[in-house]
Amino acid sequence: MILYFSGTGNSFAIAKWWAKKTGDRITAISNCWKNKTFYIDTDTLFLTYPVYYYDLPNIVEETLSRMNFSSVKKCVVVQNCGGMTGLAGEKIRKVLKTGDLQVDYLFDLVMPENYLLAFNPPKEVKVQKILRKAEKSLEEFYRITQEEKPGRYYPVLGPFPKLIHAVARPFYDRGCKTRKFWADENCIACGICAKVCPVEAIAIKEGKPVWVRDKCVHCLACISNCPVKALQYGKRTKHRRRYVHPEYRIAVQNTEKESR
Repeated sequence: MILYFSGTGNSFAIAKWWAKKTGDRITAISNCWKNKTFYIDTDTLFLTYPVYYYDLPNIVEETLSRMNFSSVKKCVVVQNCGGMTGLAGEKIRKVLKTGDLQVDYLFDLVMPENYLLAFNPPKEVKVQKILRKAEKSLEEFYRITQEEKPGRYYPVLGPFPKLIHAVARPFYDRGCKTRKFWADENCIACGICAKVCPVEAIAIKEGKPVWVRDKCVHCLACISNCPVKALQYGKRTKHRRRYVHPEYRIAVQNTEKESR
């Protein structure tokens, strides 16, 4: 079984790639969270998610800490990041250990940066370069898991991970508020933002998106997947690029067509 959490498609694409290799079924962690599905019936678990602020996204930690992993015999984790993973590797081991699950293989994978609240996502040329390198890395990860040599591979912790985590993580915990999200005059009321939100924090009311929860995950699926770049966060995002993994963009578009 493959479990993933994704906002702009990096983890989604990793999960799809692994599924092609293994034939395993894919399940979104956000669906487990929504449906309160906390039992995992599989002997091999592949888990992938993005790293936020040197740590796990809150929905990943909250959902996995409630899961029953009693049937799992082998666990493979690929955590992806724009540059550094910090203490996310330590955290996932601790979280899964509460469910009596040991991480057998832990990999770090650099993917295109998408956190446009802090950075301008890379240009398309750089995106494609990163994705090509990532696919080669996934081939290597898969080969290692087939050789049955458990361990921690290709870590990109970054400098002073404990110190930076101590400073950065509180900003995430306090900052996942929705009040600064808004839609500008370009909004076409397509509803995609509400559909892709993993925690159902958005509703369409009177032709405009409205954030109905005080806090969310800050995955930026809403801003990044808006087809007309109408969604903003404060004054930071108006002129910044949006990044969505090509495979995820196609999946969102296909879902939108099917719903019409």
